[in-house]
Parts: sequence; structure tokens; C-alpha cells
Amino acid sequence: MTTETGRRPTRETSADIEARLARLEEAVTGLGHRLGLIQWVSGGAAGVVVAIGTTLLARSFTLSDQIAALTERTAVTEQKVATLQIDFQDVRNEVRTANDRLTELRLIVGNIAVKLDAMPQHLPPPRKPGEP
Repeated sequence: MTTETGRRPTRETSADIEARLARLEEAVTGLGHRLGLIQWVSGGAAGVVVAIGTTLLARSFTLSDQIAALTERTAVTEQKVATLQIDFQDVRNEVRTANDRLTELRLIVGNIAVKLDAMPQHLPPPRKPGEP
């Protein structure tokens, strides 16, 4: 009778079998320790990943709140700018009106000056207040 490998089976003694069994048990125990270590390291790594994910999530909520606050402040600032533009336009119109009125007054003063220049020069100068 031959085995699958083509060898003839040899008779092993019970001491050989017990020695092989002891080595096998040691190997299984070693694997168990390694598996425990791998599980412990994996659990620690998973804890780190969860902590990082939680931190990033909290940071994203903070950023979201800051963006919402900035958006609100931007809207308020836009309203203030629109109000200032309207006020500026009003002031510009008032300055234009004042310039137009000043031009009218210059024309009036100019006409008065022309009339004064046209008056005869032989008239005495106007009296000061309080003079007889």
C-alpha cells in the first residue's frame, strides 16, 4: 500500500505521534497568540479610524456653521452696500442740484455786476451804515 505521495507508510511509534502532537499543539497555541495580537492591533486601528472619523465629522459641522454665519453676514453686508449706494445717489443728486443753483446765482450776480458797471461813475459811493 502506498500513500498519495507515492511513499510507503511507515509505522510510527506512539512516542513519535505524541511528539508530533505536542509540536502541533505548540503551533496552534502560537497561532492563537498571534491571532489575539492581530485582533488587538486591528481593534486599536479601528479605534483610531473611528476617532479620526469623529474628529473630521465634528470639524465639518463646525465649518458648516461658520459657512452659514458667513453667508448670513454677507447678506447683511450686501443690504448695507445697497443702502449706501442709494444714499450716495441721493447725495450726488443734491450736489448736482446745488451746482445748478450756484450757477443760477452766479448768473444773477453777473447781471447785477453788469448793471453796476453800467451806472454812471459820477454818483457818490454808497454810505456806510451809521454815516449821515
